[in-house]
Amino acid sequence: MKERAMVVAMGLIALLLMLPLPLDAASDNSSADPHDAFIIVKFKPSVSSAKRQDVFRRHRLKAAGEIKQLGVHVMQVSDEDTREEVLDRLRAKEKDKLELMEIDGRCEPIAILNDPSISSQWHHTKINSALAWDHATGANLTVGIADTGVDASHPDLAAHMVPGWNFYDNTSDTSDVHGHGTKVAGTQAAIGNNALQVAGLAWDAKIMPLRVSDASGYAYYSTISNAITYAADRGAKTVNVSFGGVCQSSTIASAGNYMRNKNGWVVVGADNTGGDPGCASVPDLLFASATDSNDAKASFSSYGNHVDIAAPGVSILTTTRGGGTGSVSGTSFSSPVTAGVVTLIWSANPTLTSDQVEDILFRSAKDLGAAGWDPYFGWGRVDAGAAVALAKSTSGPTLDTTAPSAPTNLTASAPESTKVNLSWGASVDDVGVTGYQVFRGSALLGTTTATTYTDTTVTGSTTYSYTTKGYDAANNVSLASNVATVTTPQAPFSITSYAVTSKTSSTATITWTSNTPSTGAVWYGLTGRKGKTTTLSLSATDSISATTHTVVLSGLTRATSYSYQVRAQSSTGEIANSTTSTFKTTR
Repeated sequence: MKERAMVVAMGLIALLLMLPLPLDAASDNSSADPHDAFIIVKFKPSVSSAKRQDVFRRHRLKAAGEIKQLGVHVMQVSDEDTREEVLDRLRAKEKDKLELMEIDGRCEPIAILNDPSISSQWHHTKINSALAWDHATGANLTVGIADTGVDASHPDLAAHMVPGWNFYDNTSDTSDVHGHGTKVAGTQAAIGNNALQVAGLAWDAKIMPLRVSDASGYAYYSTISNAITYAADRGAKTVNVSFGGVCQSSTIASAGNYMRNKNGWVVVGADNTGGDPGCASVPDLLFASATDSNDAKASFSSYGNHVDIAAPGVSILTTTRGGGTGSVSGTSFSSPVTAGVVTLIWSANPTLTSDQVEDILFRSAKDLGAAGWDPYFGWGRVDAGAAVALAKSTSGPTLDTTAPSAPTNLTASAPESTKVNLSWGASVDDVGVTGYQVFRGSALLGTTTATTYTDTTVTGSTTYSYTTKGYDAANNVSLASNVATVTTPQAPFSITSYAVTSKTSSTATITWTSNTPSTGAVWYGLTGRKGKTTTLSLSATDSISATTHTVVLSGLTRATSYSYQVRAQSSTGEIANSTTSTFKTTR
């Protein structure tokens, strides 16, 4: 026993003496822009209004806005806290009450300016726009441009402008403060057949300007989501979002679902990183990568599992702020090209559902790269002519009262303590199965269009039971499948929560829990400014083996931001590190 205790002690010493870890600089919330101190939360439906207000008071949160359609609250953190610090506390203390919580992330516009002397719109020829215009021009439809505003006096836009809203300043002034939005609007819907300048894809559609950015062109999750729900409630068929980082926001995904349920689509640029940002597919958003005039992926275009479709995005001639035209590149413009095609599909056949429009967009696209879907081009490069032809030959929805058959042979496996994989045989329907509902016990976990589903909300050493039901486009739901039961394996050693539970001008108390008894330490240091790095060179330890630990960091400077990381070791020598977070001492 003494030898074993010595081994454990040696392991702890090694843990505590590890070289300090470098940390990318974290920014504090002292920016002049109040959005940089915002977080987004959504409560579970069972949480009363009084309990919600209690949560806000406990964590010093001030209401900054609400997206009622999504049940989302935008909250400003106190000057005494960092956003990461508040989210840590919410995860540790309020997790049972919250359905969603994230920083109100900042999204950059994804345009790349190019030669302004290009005098032709090559992309219309490439995607057969003229063939589409023989049958559809976007007349009687409205498109939302969630961007930096739109120049409403531009001669190729002015006659088709309709009122929108400025969600950044909360005013009716939707003038373009940056220039990006006017370029995007012209790409999708510059007026055609008017002997002026250029033509957008849906050149007869009305343009609803939705300003979501600051003057430098950066937008936020909350402003983008607000714009989407606003446009959906006012009958817009598409909302274009040409900003990077959108695929990382659960709030924007929720707004996309709201728009889709209103029989519209949100179209997003895939980003301009030139690489794979590691985003998962987002079923309720259409992400467009960019192609050049040779149908090759543009070098700047991002790719990955989130990409649904491709469209021209290099040297696109469009409208510019001040009344002129210019050539631009970026997925900022492959996105409105795609949104324009989506608008033309609905213009050709207004009876179509959003699901049918998506199917037509994908089936009509020119397949590029690997056969079928691939992470560079999605389902292929858009073809406006083929899409409109397919839309005209597609029947709209008919009254359907027959439910699909029950899914068969549901099986469940648990390869990890935090994951259960489900698989089942497909339902059969007289019209077609739209998707499946997945239940754990009697609770609906979610929906999927596939015959597989992964539940990542489980814990180790626990038994769970599942069923699935199929449904069709008319929302006819089948009987339940057979019940599948599985027990998850024991969880590996991990830090399950951590938070700053109290603080003063010179101290901070940090509490963390682990899933098995452990010892550990908190490593910390001053938060670096932008462009610099922080070294976590100081530490406070707790050498008592337990599942809950509390340490006090002392000798801190008042009103100062610090970064910290918890590093723990189990009784059997396993090591776990938390992510690095921040906190700010009081004044």
